[in-house]
Amino acid sequence: MRLFAALRTSSGALLELIPPESWELTSVHAERGRLSLYDIFQTYVEHGEIHLQQIEKLKQALPQ
Repeated sequence: MRLFAALRTSSGALLELIPPESWELTSVHAERGRLSLYDIFQTYVEHGEIHLQQIEKLKQALPQ
């Protein structure tokens, strides 16, 4: 969990370097079609949150 948190923090620092106008640049995803840079990173954040929830459920299921 500490590694995950550290990676999220360092990723956030890098994202702050992206100029505001660049967030609207687009690319074509093979399954989702045209996405802006903002859309791509929003998906990345949501995906990470799903994994965090899965990890928490697994931790709670472990015997104490």
